[in-house]
Amino acid sequence: GARVGGWPPAGQLLPGPYLADGFERSVDAYGVDAADWEHDMIGPGQRTGGDLTAIALASTYGRQDPVRGVAPLFYADQWSDTDEDLVGTLALNYLVVDTRLGEQLPANSQYFDNDPDAGRITKPLTAQQLNKFDDLPQWSRLYDNGKIRIYRVGGE
Repeated sequence: GARVGGWPPAGQLLPGPYLADGFERSVDAYGVDAADWEHDMIGPGQRTGGDLTAIALASTYGRQDPVRGVAPLFYADQWSDTDEDLVGTLALNYLVVDTRLGEQLPANSQYFDNDPDAGRITKPLTAQQLNKFDDLPQWSRLYDNGKIRIYRVGGE
């Protein structure tokens, strides 16, 4: 029924390069490889957050438990106690960060499910917003394919 009703827009179904949160146009080898890695290396059922495409691929290919509501973690310029509290509230185990969110505006007017900035995004995420996860104590970057990074949240 969605296709008959015009969803997603036809331009996001056509072949072409990656399009940030552009439904089918967002699925590419980088995302599928990351999701396959999740399945093979961390095992299914982990609580995993990320942008719309990341959680769709993580749940489908990686068999992860998708966590919505992670947008504030990405939009924050600096990590805060509020962010730490949100991680605990969401019981987040892993976070998928697609660095291409810093190159493009979202095709669908939002990067994340339940995005508090949906429809008001006027510039891509900054390098500071996307790279801050590398500086968090107790977090580990476990995977990086040049476009997508996967972090284990908290220490072991």
